[in-house]
Amino acid sequence: MKKTFLKQLFFALVIAFSFTSCEKDEALIDNSENAITTNLSKNSRLNEIDEKLADYVREYNGRFLEVNFIGRIINENNDPISGARVTLGNQVQVTDQNGIVSFIDVEVQENFAYARAFANGYIDGSRVMIPDVSVGSQNNFTIKLFKFNEVASFDADQGGRTRFETEIGEGSITFRPGFTDEFGNQYHGDVAVSMNYLDPLNPDTANTMPGDLYGLTENFDQVALGSYGMLEVELRGSSGEKLQIIAPARLKMPIHPDQLATAASTVPMWSFNEHAGVWYEEAVAYKNGSHYVSDVPHFSFWNCDAPFPVIDFSATVIDAATLNPLSGLSVEITYNGFSRYGTTNSSGIVSGKLPSNQPMTISIWDVCGNLVYSGALGPFATTTNITIPVTINPVQIFTLSGTVDDCIPAPVTNGYLTLTNATTGQFIATISVTAGTYSYTGIGCVLPVNITITAVDFSTAQGSTTTTTVNPGANTQNISICGGLANEYIRYRINGGAWQYDLVQPNGGIRAGTYILAQATNSTSGTIIFSNTATLGTGYPFGTGTNSMFIERLGDIDGINQNATMALATPMTFDLVAVGALGAYISIDFNGNYVDNNGVQKTIQGESRIYRDY
Repeated sequence: MKKTFLKQLFFALVIAFSFTSCEKDEALIDNSENAITTNLSKNSRLNEIDEKLADYVREYNGRFLEVNFIGRIINENNDPISGARVTLGNQVQVTDQNGIVSFIDVEVQENFAYARAFANGYIDGSRVMIPDVSVGSQNNFTIKLFKFNEVASFDADQGGRTRFETEIGEGSITFRPGFTDEFGNQYHGDVAVSMNYLDPLNPDTANTMPGDLYGLTENFDQVALGSYGMLEVELRGSSGEKLQIIAPARLKMPIHPDQLATAASTVPMWSFNEHAGVWYEEAVAYKNGSHYVSDVPHFSFWNCDAPFPVIDFSATVIDAATLNPLSGLSVEITYNGFSRYGTTNSSGIVSGKLPSNQPMTISIWDVCGNLVYSGALGPFATTTNITIPVTINPVQIFTLSGTVDDCIPAPVTNGYLTLTNATTGQFIATISVTAGTYSYTGIGCVLPVNITITAVDFSTAQGSTTTTTVNPGANTQNISICGGLANEYIRYRINGGAWQYDLVQPNGGIRAGTYILAQATNSTSGTIIFSNTATLGTGYPFGTGTNSMFIERLGDIDGINQNATMALATPMTFDLVAVGALGAYISIDFNGNYVDNNGVQKTIQGESRIYRDY
C-alpha cells in the first residue's frame, strides 16, 4: 500500500478526536478492592522499576562516548518552539528562536542516546537514537510536541467513561473513581483529560512518539517492538497539577484495518518510562473484534506492541553515481504487518533498533514522493551497518557547500545553518558547523530552486540570513555571520573591551507577580539578572528598594562582587526597557562601575535581550 508520506502534505499524524460523551464509570476487568494499592507502595515500586530499567539500558547499550547533536523542536503544525528545555546525556540546553538546540561533546552511549524536550503548554516529548560516532559526524533529531488539549472532564470522585472517534474507529477509556497528584495525595475535583492517538502506519509517528520502538520486557530483556497503535493520555487537576489514577482504567483502542487480519489474540501493553527512555511491558491487551482492550495501572504513553529479539541497525544511503550521502530521504522498514519509519540525516544515515533474525523489506522515497529503492532486508543476527546505493535523476541532485566565518574573519566552530525553500517556506535541513565549513547533498523536485540559509554563531550570538539559487550539481555559498545578533542573548563589555556573550539556556519571566528574571546560564557559567520590580525605568544594584536590580553571576572569569559594588559612590545602574507578553522580549540595559571578585574596580556596558517564557 502506498503510504501517506509519498505526498509532502499528508494528513496530520495525530488523528482528530471527536468526543461523544463522558459517562459514569462502568465495570472493569478487575473490580476488587485488591486492585487499589496504597500510594506509598505504588510510588515506591515505580521508583524501583525506574532505576532497574535505567540500569539495564546502560548495561545493554555499550560504552559512553562524546558526540555532537543538532536537535529541532516543533509543534503539531511543524512550527519551531523557542525556549524549550532539552536534555541529552549530561547536558541541558534551550532552543533558540528557530527551535534549534546544539549539543557539543555530549556524553551518550554508543547504541543509545536519549533526548527529552519540555516546553510550557506542551506535553513532554522525547527521542531515542543510535548515534553516529565517526569523526566529524553530525547527529540530528526532531521532536514534535503535543499541546495539552482538554478533550473531556469529569469529577475525580465519580470517575467516567470517555469515548473518542478516530479515522480508523472508535475508542474509549473508562476511569474508576480515585486520583492522586504527583506527590501521592488524594485529589478531589475536576479531572481534565488530554489525549492523542498515534497511527502505527503513519510515517510522522516517528517524530511524535516518545523514545524509539525499543523496550524492556517484564523480565528486563531488551526487545524491538511492532506497534498496533499508541495513545498518549495526560490528566490534570483544576490548578494544572498532573494527576494519576489509583485503580486501573480500561483502555479500548481500535486496531488499524491493515493490521486487523494478522493482529494476535493477546499482545503486551507497554508504557513509556520517561526516566529510562524505553517502553516497559506492564499489561496485556485482548483482541475484541476490531479493538484491543486492556486494563492499565497508570497513564502516560501506552503502546500496544508485539515484541521481537533486537539488534542495532544502521544504513547509509548514497547516490550510486557520485557516492555522496543523500539527506532527507524517507525510509520504511516492514515486517509481519508492522512498519517503522525514519529519515536519512545529513550524512545519509538512518538507524535504530530492529528485530533480529527477521526477514524484512526496506523502501526508500525521495522528497518528491518517488520510490527510489525497494528490496529485501535481513535477516540479521547481530549489529549491522550497511550501505544502500540508490539511483536518482542527476537533474534533481544538488550539493551546497562553503565556508562559514565570523567577523574577524575566523572559522565558526560552534554554530549551525538551517535550509528552507525560499518560495514555499518548507524546512529542508539543519546543518551543524564545527570547523568553519559545511556541505549538504540533497534532492530538489524542481531545480533551480531558491534556498534561504539562516546561520547562527553560538560563540558570538550573531546571525545572518542569505538566499541563494541552487542548480543541479555543485553549488558554493560562503557565509559570513557578522552584523546581526541572535534573537536571545546577554552581552557585555568590560573597560571598553570586546563584547562577551552569554547564550546558554536563555530564559526569563515574571515570578510572584513582580520579580523579573533574565538569564543565559548553566551550573558553572553565564549571567543571571534579577529585578524586584516589573515597572519600567532605572534600577540600582543589589539594594532592597522597590526598584532594585542585580547581577547574581557575571559570566566574565573574574565575576562580580556585589557588596563591594554596592559600596561604590557611583555604582552601575540598570534600565528595565521592556517586559513583553509571553514570547516577547524582557530587555534590560546596564552600565557603570563595579568591583570584580579580585577587588579591582571596572566599568561595564551591557544588555539583556531574553524572550519571556513565563
